[in-house]
Amino acid sequence: MEKDPILKQLIQKGNHDIPGRNLEDRIMEKVDFLVKMKQGQRKNLRISWFFLLFSLGLIPVVLIALPKTLLVHYLTESGSDLAGITGYMVPAATLIAAVLFLVQIDNLYRLTMRLR
Repeated sequence: MEKDPILKQLIQKGNHDIPGRNLEDRIMEKVDFLVKMKQGQRKNLRISWFFLLFSLGLIPVVLIALPKTLLVHYLTESGSDLAGITGYMVPAATLIAAVLFLVQIDNLYRLTMRLR
């Protein structure tokens, strides 16, 4: 039986070695690393949501208690008017806290949707 030169060339071209040894092992290590990294990100994301919601419940309590305890102590010693200072401090602190919480909720929501 005669050997076809074209077939011989095709067999030689298809007989190349895999680039580098242990390629499968390296690929599986990378896959395992990426899976563990993604699991760690999900765990950290859950913890971030927990602390954000915990803070969301805690900050209003602090904003309500702050003018009545700390400011009263400092203002009675200095002789200042409590109603004037709490009239702009509490709304300003509430506005700043609300903006920070909304930004953090937005960032966590986007990160949660990206990881899913």
